[in-house]
Amino acid sequence: MAPLTYRSAAAALIVYDITNQKSFEDVDFWISELRRDGPEEILIYVIGNKVDLESSRVVDREVAEGYAQTKGVFHFHSSAKTGQGVDEIFYDICQMTRSIQENRCKNRQSTVDVSNSTNSDENREGDRGRCRCQSK
Repeated sequence: MAPLTYRSAAAALIVYDITNQKSFEDVDFWISELRRDGPEEILIYVIGNKVDLESSRVVDREVAEGYAQTKGVFHFHSSAKTGQGVDEIFYDICQMTRSIQENRCKNRQSTVDVSNSTNSDENREGDRGRCRCQSK
């Protein structure tokens, strides 16, 4: 995956197979890659996939969750086969990205450049009391 692919991404999902230890070990590479080349505020989600094969699990759930916590990333479990956990992951991503966008708008509104008083679109948006990135 090239940095161009994720340089403006709001979130990244790193998926490992709970039945394959090597796939979990590769997660560290991708977290490092995203932290080095991705956007500063990118949300990183580590997803343990194939929970429908719980009896074949080799990656310990507690180990994976502890790892994610030490790396400061989100951790979820899912099954692409059954759909288990998928909605929750995307719901969380939507909630988190929305929260970040709202905070950006609040910060932008609280820091106004008075030296440039042109009638730009951005200034007109502010006159209506909302930032361009807020829902109407």
